[in-house]
Amino acid sequence: MADLADYLEILASRGLKEEDVVPLVGDASEELEEKILPALRQAYANAIAGDSRISDPEAFLQRRMDFAKRAFYQNANELLRRKLKRLLRDLDEVGIRAPSDLVAGVHPFESFNAFCCPARDSGYVILLYNRFLKTVEAAASMFLAPIEEQSKRRLLREIVTCPSDLDPMEFVRGIHGGTNRSLWILVEIADAAQDFVLLHEIAHAVYGHPGHAVPDRTVDDVEAAPIQNENSHTQELLADAWAVEALPRLAGLDRETHATFSRAWKREAAYSSADVLRSGAAFVLGIELVREAARPAGRSTTTHPTAAARLRELPSDLLSLSPGRDFLNLAVAARELL
Repeated sequence: MADLADYLEILASRGLKEEDVVPLVGDASEELEEKILPALRQAYANAIAGDSRISDPEAFLQRRMDFAKRAFYQNANELLRRKLKRLLRDLDEVGIRAPSDLVAGVHPFESFNAFCCPARDSGYVILLYNRFLKTVEAAASMFLAPIEEQSKRRLLREIVTCPSDLDPMEFVRGIHGGTNRSLWILVEIADAAQDFVLLHEIAHAVYGHPGHAVPDRTVDDVEAAPIQNENSHTQELLADAWAVEALPRLAGLDRETHATFSRAWKREAAYSSADVLRSGAAFVLGIELVREAARPAGRSTTTHPTAAARLRELPSDLLSLSPGRDFLNLAVAARELL
């Protein structure tokens, strides 16, 4: 059974401990306490105003803020583990079978990537790379910022193509200044992108794809020489299909806060909560479109189809959802700047 020890062993092989992988978000304590948390509380308060389902608004707000503080001050690994646990629970609730012997963690490499590999004895370790998490957060922040479209195109290009020694978030610090409700849409966008990638990697475990679920291959083996075969592109498209089939069903789950925010967004925002959750694939593949355009001539990935090929295989109704559609249009425009 895969467990935390499998993930820690991967870090130890690189001379790292868990706390070395992703800095605590709470390090930025001044901005967190003076701006982010108060804005988040006000966003929650606006969302539940007049909602008869919330019998004790103050108690509800306190619970949500306690959760937010714990989340902000925790290592990203803890949040990722909770997210995987929630995804597996929700998959079971909607009747989608998935392996239960999974553990997730942040990989300390600055690359827009993720992969699933076998654990020591049984089960699988899903790794999301540092650069993937940072890029998604920065792209979501840029997407919702109140700036001109041309500036967004330029920023998306810089976020996606910046060197590995630069933090993509540096390009968007101070530009947001959006409304309170856009703060929670930003979080939902980043969550949706992470959910799509986690579901994609879970699918590789479900299908036992070569290169992902081969018992005698270590993480270093997968990184140094990913297995390439005539079916590798088919397997990636199959994993995409499994993930995008799951997303709409997961978005339909009636959670208290999800239902409350959906009503608020329909009144006040351009995007509904369910549409954002279902647009995770479009956000990830939109970023990939820009990354591919920035690659040097002749250099390409051999294990994955192009982003354009992957997008063509997605259901058309998924790409017609407004947040994903709008981000893809922005990504196509940003490609033309490269």
